[in-house]
Amino acid sequence: MAKRRNFSPDFKARVALAAIRGDGTIAELASRYQVHPNVIGNWKRTALEGLKTTFARGVGTMEPRVWYRSAVGSHRTTRWIRRFAVRSWTG
Repeated sequence: MAKRRNFSPDFKARVALAAIRGDGTIAELASRYQVHPNVIGNWKRTALEGLKTTFARGVGTMEPRVWYRSAVGSHRTTRWIRRFAVRSWTG
């Protein structure tokens, strides 16, 4: 069985930005970056949804998560903080 490929966030952002800008069709981008077209569509959708939350104000913004993720390195700790601390901040 083939091993799943892991892509860095920088690579995902670069490919999603190329798809949003329209640097080529999804099929052309898939061929250029050696990624399945469905994956590019998912990354593009995720990037566009992320833009909405970036410019949002008030409840549900990503600010607490980003701050704690940079301050705390462990995924387990980050998961706990998301579950309990962010819930109490957002009401």
